[in-house]
Amino acid sequence: MANAADRRAEMRRELRTRKTDGVMLAGPNPGTVDGHFMASLSELMIHDANSNMAVTKWGGAIWLESSPRIFAARCDLVQLYLDKTADWPAPPEWLLFIDADMSFDADSVDRMLQTVKDNPDKNIKILGGLCFAGGRGKQAFPTLYTVENAKDWTPDSEMKLARHLDYDEGLYKVNATGGAFIMIHREVFLAMQEKHGTIKGVHNPYPWFREYEQAGQFYGEDIYFGLVAGSMGYPTWVDTRIKVGHMKEYCLNEAYFREREDRFRKALRAPGAPEIR
Repeated sequence: MANAADRRAEMRRELRTRKTDGVMLAGPNPGTVDGHFMASLSELMIHDANSNMAVTKWGGAIWLESSPRIFAARCDLVQLYLDKTADWPAPPEWLLFIDADMSFDADSVDRMLQTVKDNPDKNIKILGGLCFAGGRGKQAFPTLYTVENAKDWTPDSEMKLARHLDYDEGLYKVNATGGAFIMIHREVFLAMQEKHGTIKGVHNPYPWFREYEQAGQFYGEDIYFGLVAGSMGYPTWVDTRIKVGHMKEYCLNEAYFREREDRFRKALRAPGAPEIR
């Protein structure tokens, strides 16, 4: 008689042959992970194993110790995801990036997949949860970014970035969001690889994420990804009902932001700061 482990393995093999909304988790980390992240991940995996197995039927996740260049680590994870599942009859359609300093609800994956299903008219291929980034003086702001010149933007052109501090509970279309908790469809990666996989005939190992500096301002790989994917017809969406915490010496989350919102708004209006709306 097969034991429980054998039965689970057989179930995963059988489920992998079905075309379903499977999700593989991926995340770069600096060699250590936050305790809140581990607790969140454990609870998510337990919840998933007892619901629709969107994650656990694929064996869980792929992780990679981060290089000094976060964009390179993210690209390596995408390539690993594509290579690992290339010969599967029905590979997981989604890759969910979760950074190792985030906290999140156990049902986050289920809710993200449900958001996609509930909005077929939007054809969502990139979906983020509501994350917060920090700045000087323990500032906080939601990673909801729009770029005024997004349609014409190139890495060599001026970036007209705006941070959005005003939002309600719902689904928002933006030009970019943070890369710390974002679910991306396989189709997006393959399309970007086809278009940007070579530069002047030379293999480009970083067709998905890249960092750059412009006029003394540093822009992360998440901004670059959102703009390039958007230019190819894959807009970024954020579901602000899916709350995510960013663990520092304090928890940078919605509650932290709301308690100090007036001070953050004043600081973010300082000369030279990105526009806020």
